[in-house]
Amino acid sequence: MIQIKAVLFDIGGVLWHPKPPPLREKWAARCGLSVEAFDQIVYESEWGSQALVGSISAEQMWENIGKQLGLSYAETCVLEKEYWTGTWDTALLDYCRTQKPKYKMGIISDAESNAREMVSAWVNETLFDTMVFSAELGVCKPNPPIFHHALEQLGVGASEAVFIDDRVSNIDGAKSLGIHTIHYQSRGQVLIALNQYIPSE
Repeated sequence: MIQIKAVLFDIGGVLWHPKPPPLREKWAARCGLSVEAFDQIVYESEWGSQALVGSISAEQMWENIGKQLGLSYAETCVLEKEYWTGTWDTALLDYCRTQKPKYKMGIISDAESNAREMVSAWVNETLFDTMVFSAELGVCKPNPPIFHHALEQLGVGASEAVFIDDRVSNIDGAKSLGIHTIHYQSRGQVLIALNQYIPSE
């Protein structure tokens, strides 16, 4: 029987979900851009890639994005605030609380340098035994070092951990290291899948 000792979660798309309608539709129109052009600047730019590994700060990333979009500093601040506006899955977080006395809980998230502060009301040391953010470590998923670091922090082996993420590439990366994985599609689906590793009492 599989002996699981730790459960690791991604944040965006798993524990946290952006609020509809999509941010990009509103702001693309405001900036006079197509949705594709807006996505390229905000979600797919080199600044974002640099920020995720800590090469530049979140502040520098947003300053560059704002300039590229033609926004004032105040407008850029509003965009950043709305970027972080979403819905936390309180039921899934409650599940983590019920399991924490028996299992170690962890976070592995590709996120900018200010992410720890931005999510602290929901994701913090009270609930999670380790929180690994890519900008702090200097490496993103699905690269092996970020997974190895989380496992070392928790003091567990790959085969003793389950990792939940909504991106197939990250799931494949963890799986290649021997970590058990669940590809997130919905809370209900994840809880059913987790029951295979963590039986309900």
